[in-house]
Amino acid sequence: METTTFTYTKVRPILGITFFGSFTILSLILGILIQDIKFRLFLALPVACSIWAIIYSIKYRLIPAIRNYPILEVDAEKLVFYLTDRTIYWKDVVEISWYFDKGRYLSFEMVDGSSNLTVGVSWIAGSDEVIYNTVQQYFGQSLQEK
Repeated sequence: METTTFTYTKVRPILGITFFGSFTILSLILGILIQDIKFRLFLALPVACSIWAIIYSIKYRLIPAIRNYPILEVDAEKLVFYLTDRTIYWKDVVEISWYFDKGRYLSFEMVDGSSNLTVGVSWIAGSDEVIYNTVQQYFGQSLQEK
C-alpha cells in the first residue's frame, strides 16, 4: 500500500482570520470613537493579541493550506502528524479510537501502556470519517502482516 497524504484545511484559518480581523476592526473603531486615553490603552493589548493571531494563522495555517502542504501522512509502517511533529509506528499501537475533548481526536492506545497519544483532525482537510477509516485501514493491514 502506498503512502496516503492529507493536507491542511483552508476553512479553519479563514474563519479564525475573519473572527480576529472583525474583532480588531471593531476595537479600532471603538478606540477612535471613544476619546478616553485609558480606554484606548485598555484596548491595546487585545488588539495586539488579535493582530498576532491573524499573522500566526496566515503564516502557519493558511499558507500551508494554500500550498497543499501535508499535515498527515499514513503508510504501511507509521503515521506522521506534521502539525505536532509526531510519528506513531503501527507496531507500538494496540487500538485506535475517537476521543472527544473540545474537538475530535484520533486516540492511539500504545503497547507499553503509556498514556494514549492523540492526533487532532480539525486542521486536516477532508471528512473526519475518511481520515479515521484510512488510518484504521493502514493499521489493520499492519496487523495482518504480523
